[in-house]
Amino acid sequence: MKAVIFDMDGVLIDSEALHLYDFRVFLNKHNQSFTSDELSEFVGLDKNIFIERLQKMWKPVNQLPSIEEITEGCKYPSDSFQDILFPHVRFILSHLKKNNIKIAIASSSPYDIIYKMLSVNNITSYFDVIVSRNDVQAKKPSPDIYYEALKRLELSPHDCIVIEDSSVGIQAAVNAGLNVIALKENRFSVDQSKANWIVNDLIEAWIKISEVFNLTCSD
Repeated sequence: MKAVIFDMDGVLIDSEALHLYDFRVFLNKHNQSFTSDELSEFVGLDKNIFIERLQKMWKPVNQLPSIEEITEGCKYPSDSFQDILFPHVRFILSHLKKNNIKIAIASSSPYDIIYKMLSVNNITSYFDVIVSRNDVQAKKPSPDIYYEALKRLELSPHDCIVIEDSSVGIQAAVNAGLNVIALKENRFSVDQSKANWIVNDLIEAWIKISEVFNLTCSD
């Protein structure tokens, strides 16, 4: 039995652009000016790491908003899950199931957000394992979330492929000894060089998975 482990944000749903848009609005409100490269550094970060990095970059530091204000200003765009589901999600999930490939999520988002996304898009039944930020202490790029996914899948790293998009997510998977497919990101300056393969979409991801697992693409 083999498995594919999906990140959620930027892989199953196109939430990164909304995150950065809301982040830009928040920064403009507080007269903060970040370059595109600086904004890209926040892609895929756990909430606590996100806030820590923002605190270090805020100028002047004595005008830094409270944690509550930052959290509210950059809150998750959770009302649009159907609108931001990536094309071909159901295609790849159904093809994995047809080939008896286990499917997991390993996401830095909290459980309630993950389950809401799956429920709204009616894809919960595809997933055998769901691991969230609630399940581990150390967040990506720590490999802990992928170690936990492997433990629940009862599989070794060489039997699994991860689909990621952010540099911290890719690093987490690599740190866990996993092979990684990166969904190419053209809008932000994201370092995906540590991924084993870079693809344009989830159909290309399925083709690559078929090659690695020696499956027939048409199955």
